[in-house]
Amino acid sequence: MSNLSDILRHQSSGLREAVQQTLAQPFTSLLTIFSIALALCLPGLLLSTLEQMQQSNISIEGERKINVFLKMDSADETIMGLVNQLTNDERIIKLEQINPDAALASLREKSEFGNTLDALTDNPLPTTLILTAATTLENPAIESLAKELESYREVDQARLDSEYLQRIAQLGKFMRTLVTIVAILFLALVCLVLMNNARLEILRRREEIEVTKLVGGTDGYIIRPFVYQALILCFIGSLLALLLISLIFSAISPALADLVSGYQSTFELKIGQKTRLYLPIITVLAAVTATWITVKSTLKNIYIQ
Repeated sequence: MSNLSDILRHQSSGLREAVQQTLAQPFTSLLTIFSIALALCLPGLLLSTLEQMQQSNISIEGERKINVFLKMDSADETIMGLVNQLTNDERIIKLEQINPDAALASLREKSEFGNTLDALTDNPLPTTLILTAATTLENPAIESLAKELESYREVDQARLDSEYLQRIAQLGKFMRTLVTIVAILFLALVCLVLMNNARLEILRRREEIEVTKLVGGTDGYIIRPFVYQALILCFIGSLLALLLISLIFSAISPALADLVSGYQSTFELKIGQKTRLYLPIITVLAAVTATWITVKSTLKNIYIQ
């Protein structure tokens, strides 16, 4: 029990000294906090935007369509049964049926071969169903749905723009990689700022540290306030970054709403749950680790005369 009380007393002493050092230099502390907040803004913006894009229903309707061509000998009753079945499928949010006569008439109007089409005795076009997949379906689920449709006895072919889906998947992978790289770079920048501050603070307090070592102070006792100060500065900086991100999203949301309305979609920019959770935690852990390493290595160069 005494060991636990000693640990708590040492930790509280280090935390109290860290708060005192932070308040003793308000300008430097505020400058560091704002530097951290600004450095975290860009990765936070990218992370939140990517998270919202993955969760939202923003999409161009034509990009999620499956063209289902039925067999030529399909009876009307069979077609109606299939249409009713697909209409009740939760994976399909819209179904459009194009009859062969309507398709041929449309082709005749848009084609340069109207006279040739008039010479046909039979309509060579099948009944076509244009299905729009639900926005909650991922690309693999849409491809699986297309394969399932092809297995129906009434269906001759189900065509999906798989090349487009592959491009979307590649774009998503590229965006995740880009966001990760940007986040690592700016996190490294935050760590460098704190490491430099810790090193300068040690040099400024060199005589005080030498006296502390002379009277028996351990490296852990000396390091503890620096680590707690880095934790305080990073935590406040992370919260300020989240506030700035929220303000930026509020400023650009009206323009974004006008943009996505043309695609019959809704997309709201807001800070995602993962960003709110991971941004402060990862920043604090990285900063605390970098500060501990910096102070530990710098103390090795301070000798008691």
